[in-house]
Amino acid sequence: MDGKLGRNSRSFISRRSFLAAVGGVASASIVYSKIAGAITRFAPPRWLGEAHAIASDVTVPTFPNLVRRLTPCSENCRAQIQDAIDEIAAKGGGTVSVTSGEWRIQGPLRLVSHVNLHLERGAILLFSGDPKDYLPPVVTRWEGTELFGFSPYIYAYHAIYVAVTGEGTISVDMSGPVNEWRVEQTEAQKRLRAQGSEGAPLHERVYGEGLFLRQSCIQFFGCHNVLVEGVKIKDIPFWGVHLVYTHHATIRKISVDSMLVNNDGVDVDSSTHILIEQCVFNTGDDSIAIKAGRDRDGRRIGAPSEAVVVRDCVMNKSRSSGIAVGSEMSGGVRDVYVIRCRMGEVDTVFNIKSNLDRGGAIERIRAWNIHSTGCDRIVAISTSYHGYSGGNFPPTIQDIELDDIRSERAEAGIVIKGVEASPIKRVRLSSIHGVRVKVPMQIQYAKDLVFDGVVINGTPQMAPA
Repeated sequence: MDGKLGRNSRSFISRRSFLAAVGGVASASIVYSKIAGAITRFAPPRWLGEAHAIASDVTVPTFPNLVRRLTPCSENCRAQIQDAIDEIAAKGGGTVSVTSGEWRIQGPLRLVSHVNLHLERGAILLFSGDPKDYLPPVVTRWEGTELFGFSPYIYAYHAIYVAVTGEGTISVDMSGPVNEWRVEQTEAQKRLRAQGSEGAPLHERVYGEGLFLRQSCIQFFGCHNVLVEGVKIKDIPFWGVHLVYTHHATIRKISVDSMLVNNDGVDVDSSTHILIEQCVFNTGDDSIAIKAGRDRDGRRIGAPSEAVVVRDCVMNKSRSSGIAVGSEMSGGVRDVYVIRCRMGEVDTVFNIKSNLDRGGAIERIRAWNIHSTGCDRIVAISTSYHGYSGGNFPPTIQDIELDDIRSERAEAGIVIKGVEASPIKRVRLSSIHGVRVKVPMQIQYAKDLVFDGVVINGTPQMAPA
């Protein structure tokens, strides 16, 4: 549909049609005011065709017709599911279908090429919260730095044509020791970041027993042709779906409902040709974050995130950003398109964040038609994000176009904060509207700003000269 919208066409997505597009999953979660319902009646941006072309180019995996259907066991079901995955793979690929019921799993599931792990309606994969179950360590990335760490609960390493689909639920027993990891991680976090900054070889970065770095729920590491569709992720210790060095991935119609600290929904990490659509989030951190490695380690690898499309998603609640770019972005983030998203109460509607340790570049970021019922900040672009440790690698942030972003309440409207050594450049804000905003604008070290229809508390705002 997007590709048929011309420069002068008109588009209006009603509340009813939007909820129909996302399957009605959030019908009672976001209250749309008359303002939010009326503000979409104008021409879509000129770049919408570019986003449509990228989304159309993302390849979705298909699988042979072979299906192995499993029924729950009474105790630890890990071996049963893993054996079926390996058996299906050995026969050339197919689907392992997990039937309704609670499946208690002590240890990770390892996905392999040409296998679809399908969770039927009513199926609940409940992973143990004991860290010892997720050893030995595997190669992974933790907040932008490579290491050998605890295995993600569902992990795929250099697999092709691989998927997690269905209507079932994936969760973690948070009554176990993992519930305390967040408050015990400081020592390991500092050590890993120091090793990344010093360029320590990967084989020296081993973080297993006694070192508390929480693992992602589902991680694809170095994979190609990935699909995550339909599943529900609930109550997890860290990030939901984590794409690392992964290409051609579709994340569609999933929900992530987990409000602990650092509970991101989806993290795109040095990955390309990614489509995220019709998903629903309640998260303790960013709902969707686009990343590309941290500081020296990210610059060493130099793998960007690019050609990313996010569309028709609902962020009911986020204790951080609805959409974030960064803060780990040292490999570069470019060509990101965010389209038609609805948000409830979030910290920041659209957040581009970095600091002076990062280096790298964020460029060609586009967004259109994003509405929130309330936030702390509507638009934030900053090179002073926390975690700065004294480096001298100013990032480049430039060529940003944000169009039709609105909130019915905000502490701050437009916050753009660059640094003298590297000002934020070429930002175009069009049809940015906020009501009941306490601080309309905070802008420093920014150049080539264009405001077109930026209205805060009913007053048009002018870009600083």
